[in-house]
Order: sequence, then C-alpha cells, then structure tokens
Amino acid sequence: MSEPVSSPPASGSALPTSFAPGTGPVMLVQGPVFIGFVFKVLLQGVILVQGYLYFSRYSSTDRRLIKAVVAALIFADQLNIILNAAYLFDAFVIHFGNQDHLVKINWLFATDPIINGFTACTAQLFFAWRINVLTKNKWIVGLVSFFAVTSCCGALGCGIGSIMLGSFLEFPKLTAVLIIWLGAAVIADVLIAVTLSWYLVWPAFCQRDE
Repeated sequence: MSEPVSSPPASGSALPTSFAPGTGPVMLVQGPVFIGFVFKVLLQGVILVQGYLYFSRYSSTDRRLIKAVVAALIFADQLNIILNAAYLFDAFVIHFGNQDHLVKINWLFATDPIINGFTACTAQLFFAWRINVLTKNKWIVGLVSFFAVTSCCGALGCGIGSIMLGSFLEFPKLTAVLIIWLGAAVIADVLIAVTLSWYLVWPAFCQRDE
C-alpha cells in the first residue's frame, strides 16, 4: 500500500522552508526583542513612580524647563513602549506564522533606537549641566556633551539605516553605527558616574582625614 503523498504548499504560503523551527529569525532576532520588551514593561512601573514622586514633591520648586524635560522623557518612554507593542503585535499576531515577515524591518522597529537615543542624550546633557553647576569643569562638561550628542547621532543613523536596509539579514552592515551609538553612550555614562562620584565622595574623605 503506497503512502499518501502530501500536497505542496499553496502559492503565496506564509511558511517558507528556509528556516528550521527555533533557529530562524524568531530565535535570533525577535526573541531578544521580545525579552527586552518584557523587561521594559516591568521597569515601566519604576519610571511612573519616579515621575509621580517628582511632580508631587519637587516640581513646585524647579524651573519650568526642568519640569518640561522630565515630562518629555516620561512621554517618550511611554511612546516607545506603545510602538514596541505595536511592532510585536504586527510580527506575532497580524503576520503570525510568516517567517519571511519576521526578517523585515519596518518603521515601528526603527523608532526604537531613535527614541532611546533621544531620551539617553537628553538625560546625559542634563547631567552635563549639573556637572557644570557643581564643578565648573568645562573639559568634563564638553566631553560628556560630545559623547552624548555622538551617541544620539549614532542612534538616529541606526534607525534610518535599518529602514533603508529593510531586513535583519542585512543588519550586520550597521555594526559600525551601532558601535558609535552604544560606545559613545557608555563613555558618557561612565564620565558622568565617575565625575559625580568623585565630586560627592572625595570631600567627605578629606573632611574625615582632617
């Protein structure tokens, strides 16, 4: 008795055979995106609590510019989560089972590095201003500002470049831009942390020695 022969997939089928289960773009690309989104949602509560505490306790004494910066950062963070959720809904619900679609980069994904670069740069420039107020050291302020703006430009380039490439399979071409974005952000953060720690901790050690 001959075995039944399975019929070939219909034309235009959304299930290509180029990726084995668990090894294709779902595992290599969308897996980290989904995990990052989960952690982002979990930490969103911390952001909202911090925003609530700021506006309920300190906003009455701060200048309007500082309050506007805080409000803009909270809004940008909320917008980023909404766009990330829309991207995941598009990938896993609207195009469920379509592995060809999972390797495509759309504008929803491209907004993530752009918004993250904007929020990081804004926060780093704020700390650069605080360093200037506390230390009056123009060199440190200039370095922090330079790397903050460089990181923002790298994030913008990554977002625009990803749309131009259109596929995660071509994403390694953006390695240099990614290094500029993330590397400059790390340098700015380290400079901020070391400078503020030195300025706040060193006087206490000097007073204790005296």
